[in-house]
Amino acid sequence: MPSPRAAKSSIAEQSEAAAIALKAYLEAHRSPSVRLLLGSAAPQITVPTEALVLFAAVLDQLAQGREVTVEPTLLSVEEAAAVLNVSTSYLLNLLEAGTLPHRGTGAHLHVGLGDLLTYKHRDLTRRRQILADLTAEAQEMGLDY
Repeated sequence: MPSPRAAKSSIAEQSEAAAIALKAYLEAHRSPSVRLLLGSAAPQITVPTEALVLFAAVLDQLAQGREVTVEPTLLSVEEAAAVLNVSTSYLLNLLEAGTLPHRGTGAHLHVGLGDLLTYKHRDLTRRRQILADLTAEAQEMGLDY
């Protein structure tokens, strides 16, 4: 039985070879979809090229020994609040103020993951700048912080 390290190495090697082959195929054959044969007894399936581009990116990550997680592109208010580590009522205030774009109405509000991460990065940058300004001001006043 192979060790966990050997199994990870094998996964990385197989993923690297598959990623190289898949990207070469996609580069040589530009079409909106690709027909795949899953096995000798299985029927062929048609897969959108965009899905295979994404699969190649997953293989690249596995080849580097990284784990891959698929996240939904739209999050519920509760999920979005958890990402920001804030209460749902605080998040609802952000949505109502137009600070954070959202989709849906009433109990069916959703926040785009990209919008949420952009807001989180912008807010973190703003907080760091405020902290730097306060620190500089304290130093100018001769306060030891």
